[in-house]
Amino acid sequence: MESKDNKVQGWISKDPAVGFWMITPSQEFRSGGPVKQDLTSHVGPIILSMFTSTHYTGMELDTKYRHGEAWKKVFGPVFVYLNNVPSEKDDTTLWDDAKKQMSTEESQWPYNNLTSSEDFPSADKRGAVSGQLVIRDRHMFDSLKWASHAYIGLAAPGPVGSWQIDSKGYQFWTRADQRGHFSIKNVRAGDYNLYAWVPGVIGDYKHEAKITITPPGSHMNLGVLRYDPPRNGPTLWEIGIPDRSAAEFFVPDPYPTLENKLFNNLTKQRYRQYGLWERYNDLYPKDDLIYTVGTSNFSRDWFFAHVPRNAGNNTYNPTTWQIKFDLERVNQTGHYTLQLALASAHLCSLQVRFNDPTAARPHFQTQLIGKGNSIARHGIHGLYIFYSILVLGQQLLNGQNTIYLTLSRVGSPFQGILYTPTSVTCMEGNTCILFPETENTLSHLSPASSSIFGDLEGLLDSIPWSPPQRRPRNRPGALHKNELFGFRYPVLAEKPEWWWRTLACVPYLIALQISDTGYFIQPFLERHDFIGNLIYFVPGAITRSPAWFIMIYCYFAYIGIVKNKDFPHFFRFHLMMGMLLETALQIRPVVYKQFLSSHTLQWHVRDVLLGRSGIFLYYDIVAVRQVGGTDSGKDIARQPRR
Repeated sequence: MESKDNKVQGWISKDPAVGFWMITPSQEFRSGGPVKQDLTSHVGPIILSMFTSTHYTGMELDTKYRHGEAWKKVFGPVFVYLNNVPSEKDDTTLWDDAKKQMSTEESQWPYNNLTSSEDFPSADKRGAVSGQLVIRDRHMFDSLKWASHAYIGLAAPGPVGSWQIDSKGYQFWTRADQRGHFSIKNVRAGDYNLYAWVPGVIGDYKHEAKITITPPGSHMNLGVLRYDPPRNGPTLWEIGIPDRSAAEFFVPDPYPTLENKLFNNLTKQRYRQYGLWERYNDLYPKDDLIYTVGTSNFSRDWFFAHVPRNAGNNTYNPTTWQIKFDLERVNQTGHYTLQLALASAHLCSLQVRFNDPTAARPHFQTQLIGKGNSIARHGIHGLYIFYSILVLGQQLLNGQNTIYLTLSRVGSPFQGILYTPTSVTCMEGNTCILFPETENTLSHLSPASSSIFGDLEGLLDSIPWSPPQRRPRNRPGALHKNELFGFRYPVLAEKPEWWWRTLACVPYLIALQISDTGYFIQPFLERHDFIGNLIYFVPGAITRSPAWFIMIYCYFAYIGIVKNKDFPHFFRFHLMMGMLLETALQIRPVVYKQFLSSHTLQWHVRDVLLGRSGIFLYYDIVAVRQVGGTDSGKDIARQPRR
């Protein structure tokens, strides 16, 4: 059961009609956030109140201590509740009574008169945090969208998604309303980061500014916060629902001998039946799963767990799933992005290949990941992992393409992967997103990923992180100040052709020609004609054009090239920089001319040699000498070229 739902659970005895219940009015002490699953009641009857565990997660959530580390944490309190009814009454009323008692305990939290210990602060010594979360996804919505019913919480400072593996600190979570408004109450004093994730939206959110709650209780209003999902373009196709769970996929009927009738009428709990992983062999006796985008239905044609094939004699072989999809007008010189979200993984590796299932080296491969054991524990999710994979356009085809997902390094029926959504998006410019996971020179862990790598030490350091995601243009208020300077540098996946590199140099040559820098290097160029001819050939042709051409070419270059995303990004970038440089070279002499009216001050190569501070000092000295009547200013104030 997930922590957010584990508020009351227990047993009912029919004779006598007695109920025994474990009530947990707050989840603040529990590890792993609101959707961390754990054990509840066992046959016996036994009731468990799990304060911390690695169930469904693995050793990532194990509490580790450094030598000499001081640490303390209050677990609980929890409330043990017993009730009874006369034997002639319906004993199920005991359950209704237990739920009422649970509501009473929640309303009284944090038990102001329970203890005087400073380790368990009362309500007046706790704080609150409120605000509103919105989503900016310009590929899906024309304007900001409310983060309806988002999970929003405070947890120990750390990377994006680190709340999933936090076991030492306290966590405080709530659900936003329809408009994304949230209020987190009864927060202990301390330092936190604010984290969030939105059902139906891929990835994790983190508010970068640290939040400090100081006693006595303080209230912080964070205003409007914006989440930019890790998307590079509009979605071309998607498999599943971004809900961090595999419950939307096909869950087969159990074997009759293993059927638990309790779940027969609970369609959302079908995955809790035992032995469902073995049904994969029955459904796919020879060939592995093939999913065709546009034809297949994920609720019918995508098995809920990617598991190995039972070959008999206690032998399990790797399986390869296929995703077939069509692409039109593939940009062979561009790049695409394949995104994969995992709801859980257990002691396995995933290989990803494009259009060639026999390629010796996968395009993308993970190391051994996960130790959540969700499949064996009848779970439908564990630790959420999200990956992005860079794909060169030359690896895709016009028409039908196939992605091969191979589950490798397996040896037992419980090793496997639970996928959550799969999506393909087309990046603005030349990109697309599909849906898998990773390790390769061109593969990157998304910034939205959580640091979940099983119990393998040092694996985090061996996986490259992708560059920051580009932020949309329009920004609402109340953003953290550091967000104003975010910029996403596009990935240059391959060396541009020589003609593109040559054209990218032209804007700088134009700036050199039009500015007066060329005048001061003229003596050098006269001794080496071939260099002068090389430098001035294209710019010279442009300057011999009509005067109006020089005035308007920047405008047409910006509209026709810089804004035209059919041209390579690096070329558009250098063209823009060349125009800015040209403008700066022409404006600066004009500014200095206002101060040195007796001479026409030209742009001097000493600007480059002396640096910004040095050249300002140099010009100041020249100005003083000119005012004093000397003629030294002629060293740099030369006559304009004819």
